[in-house]
Amino acid sequence: MSHGAILGIGFAVVVELGGLDDTLDTNLKHGGAAFVYGLCLWGFLAAVVMPIWVSGGSTAGVPNIATESIVGHMIYGTSLGVAYSVLAD
Repeated sequence: MSHGAILGIGFAVVVELGGLDDTLDTNLKHGGAAFVYGLCLWGFLAAVVMPIWVSGGSTAGVPNIATESIVGHMIYGTSLGVAYSVLAD
């Protein structure tokens, strides 16, 4: 679960250093941006990197498309964005 915290900090860094904090002025906009962030994490890390890592470098199971995984990443992203919006102010 520590990877979730590290990726959450990554979202905060992207928002702050990317100058998005002024654009994302509502909880809904933060949630939407983090929803997209969660989808990007799923598309790259969960669907591509993790299967290669787990299989020891073989690309036999890439991409790993799992409905439960994408739903989990969407929920993670949305809750991350709303929590960031509430706590950052």
